[in-house]
Order: sequence, then structure tokens, then C-alpha cells
Amino acid sequence: VDLHRIVENTRARRRLERWVTRLISSYLFFVFAFIVAAYMFGWKISGGIIITLLSTTTINIVALGLILVRGLFHQRDDQDLENEHLKK
Repeated sequence: VDLHRIVENTRARRRLERWVTRLISSYLFFVFAFIVAAYMFGWKISGGIIITLLSTTTINIVALGLILVRGLFHQRDDQDLENEHLKK
């Protein structure tokens, strides 16, 4: 049972790591494309709007990755296993 839990946990961690990596990479690509498009097409977007848009979305993306990674890659695996054994 413990080995199965470890294997499933490892698979979930790999899927999450790939998902977070793809999400953050895609986000950074789209932000870069937006900035380049705004410059090339001469869009009249004020600096305050761009700063607000980029800072809030960047904070949300980084926080999402941090929350998800902390949820699966926490440092209390031994304690979690002990708690699981006590519940049985």
C-alpha cells in the first residue's frame, strides 16, 4: 500500500510539474507577444494599464505555481505517512 501511494504520488508530481512548466512558459510567451504586438502595431495603451495588467497576472501565475508545487512537494512526507498509519 505504501509503495502504491509513493508511485501514485510520484506520477502526480510529474504531471503537475509538466503542467506548471507549460502554463508558466505559455504565459510568458503571450506576455512577450502582447508587448511586441503593442509596440509593432502602435497601440495606444497607457503605461499604467500595462504595468497593472502585467504585474497582477504575473503575480497570479507565480502564486498558482507556488501553491500547487508546495501542495505536492512539501517536506513532511514522513509525517504524512505516520498520520496515514495512525488513521488505519
